[in-house]
Amino acid sequence: MERLKKKSRQADKAVENLKQEVDESDKLNERLQVEIQNLRKEIERLKRTADRPPERQKTSLPAPSERLTTAS
Repeated sequence: MERLKKKSRQADKAVENLKQEVDESDKLNERLQVEIQNLRKEIERLKRTADRPPERQKTSLPAPSERLTTAS
């Protein structure tokens, strides 16, 4: 009879450990799902940015060597 009680306690402890592992796994899965969702949003944002036509570069003054000079 004692052996059965001991086995029962061991089984209960094993079940409790498995429940804790499941809880930890569920929490990890939830965090990963949030992270995946954030990464998807970031990918979409980057795609929209990449699809936009490039902004016009500011026209700067030509370099001194490129300036037109008047003939004297």
